[in-house]
Amino acid sequence: GDVTWVVCDAHGTRAMQKLLQRLAKEGAANSLVPALARSVSRIVRDSHGSHVAQLCLRLLGEHDCEFIYENVLQNPVGVACSRHGCCVVQRCLDAAPPLKLTKLLEVIVKHALELCNDPYGNYVLQHALRRGGSDTVAGVTESLCGQVANFARGKFSSNVLERLLQIDSNASKGIILELADSADMLSLLLDPFANYVVQSALASSRGKIHHKLATVVGPHLRKLGSAHAIRIAGKSPDLAQYLPEAAAQAGNGKRTPRKHSHRSS
Repeated sequence: GDVTWVVCDAHGTRAMQKLLQRLAKEGAANSLVPALARSVSRIVRDSHGSHVAQLCLRLLGEHDCEFIYENVLQNPVGVACSRHGCCVVQRCLDAAPPLKLTKLLEVIVKHALELCNDPYGNYVLQHALRRGGSDTVAGVTESLCGQVANFARGKFSSNVLERLLQIDSNASKGIILELADSADMLSLLLDPFANYVVQSALASSRGKIHHKLATVVGPHLRKLGSAHAIRIAGKSPDLAQYLPEAAAQAGNGKRTPRKHSHRSS
């Protein structure tokens, strides 16, 4: 029968979860799968139904959860960019066996541009980066390159850029090079979101690419507020020549505390 009204009800979802847990102990939880599969599109995005979907992913095997995986693969943006669906997609990434995980990562990378600017989709993209490693980082980097400055200024997309740099600065070096080639570095340093991307790029890069970025950032430090400039200068020894007082402060063992930002993470 149709179980949608039960699964998507505040009280019904609790009853369904208890039933699912009891049947799982008895090895009979798959008896519920056909009924859940008929309404999967609504269930995975519902505030109550999504908890049932996540419980299925924890308790059931790959075959029995196929209806959830397939729904995500067929409509990745629709599910990932919904408030509750984004949690289901992240649990799919955690529960999926290797071959299924590869398919999920491929479809998420394919839609990176749509996901990175979304208030919920960006969390899915960041989780995919953690689960996928260097290949996923390289794929997302390729999608975002060409618009790095714009993405750096975005409340949500800037988080994605920082995650790329933190996970694998080598695979994401295209982002660092594009920042280093920016003709509008001062604007990025003054931006409430982009400045953190630049700091992450300075902190994660090494060698020639790091030196190149530092030589672009350095001349603008004097145009920033004192504390802000010192904080950025602390990300690279190459910046000491542009702001000697930052080096002096570091030598005295003093550190400028980072101000709390209002950025989502």
